[in-house]
Amino acid sequence: MTDLFGAEPQRAQFKDIRNTRDSVAEEKAVLALELGSLINKPPKAVINGSVQVTRAWREAREKAAKVVKSSRSSVNDLRSAISSMQAFDK
Repeated sequence: MTDLFGAEPQRAQFKDIRNTRDSVAEEKAVLALELGSLINKPPKAVINGSVQVTRAWREAREKAAKVVKSSRSSVNDLRSAISSMQAFDK
């Protein structure tokens, strides 16, 4: 596509926004695995608990699942989601 003067507009180069530190990527992978195991298995407090506890766990589970699925989740996001899921184990 050309503009009014017949010149083609220049496109900005693609910049890949990625984390280049391997240590952070490994930490994210470990935290994502831990969070995945917490999401997939309901704790005893939820199994033997009330309807309100179960609803609260399901809501926290949905939020944690979004954090795990997002490639832009930070280490702090993953840790926060893990702590919110571990709150139901007590």
